[in-house]
Amino acid sequence: MKINQKTIKAIWRLGSVLAIIMFLSQLEIAYLNIQWVKGPIVISISTFFNCILWSIYAYSRKDRPLFSCNVVGVFTALAATITYFL
Repeated sequence: MKINQKTIKAIWRLGSVLAIIMFLSQLEIAYLNIQWVKGPIVISISTFFNCILWSIYAYSRKDRPLFSCNVVGVFTALAATITYFL
């Protein structure tokens, strides 16, 4: 099955938006950590390292959309991880 370029771009855009929404959910975890409702830290730490690796990969391939999504994930997961230990 061959997918046309228009469909691929639509999937790419939707995937980028959903990835950013997923990574922004780390801010809710950070907020809960500040409110002393500590959740599992492994989610934030694994998201942080996963996004670093994907950012390096995307940067090396000059894939700006993939890089942009994962940089958001790096910073939001870092915020959630830091607030866990406060």
